[in-house]
Amino acid sequence: MSPEDKEKLRDSSSIIIAAPISKSKVEPGMANYKILLLKRSRTGTAASAHVFPGGNVDQADHDPRWATLLNYKPKGPNAPPLHNAICAIREAFEESGVLITDPPTELSNDEIRIWRERVHDDGK
Repeated sequence: MSPEDKEKLRDSSSIIIAAPISKSKVEPGMANYKILLLKRSRTGTAASAHVFPGGNVDQADHDPRWATLLNYKPKGPNAPPLHNAICAIREAFEESGVLITDPPTELSNDEIRIWRERVHDDGK
């Protein structure tokens, strides 16, 4: 890869979200989970493709307060940067409304819509 091509690359993250299916609903020979895929719009990059939630890292994903809030301690020198995990979680919420939290957080549909808009507008 040329130095010019490397300069064009932007840090990004994706996330694969799997949800279990109850044993009584699993057909023989089929997986016991579902995978979340989103369909891209008809224009732009990967038009109409089915993709995992994800996107480019935003400046807010680098905020050092995330490490404090999450009590994050890297596991060795090769640990992925925290901003990549924050990006993947944020993008999943922005794009699909799935909010990954532990413990799980329950929001109404209206609260999800409001927070998705706020995250999208402020995540620059």
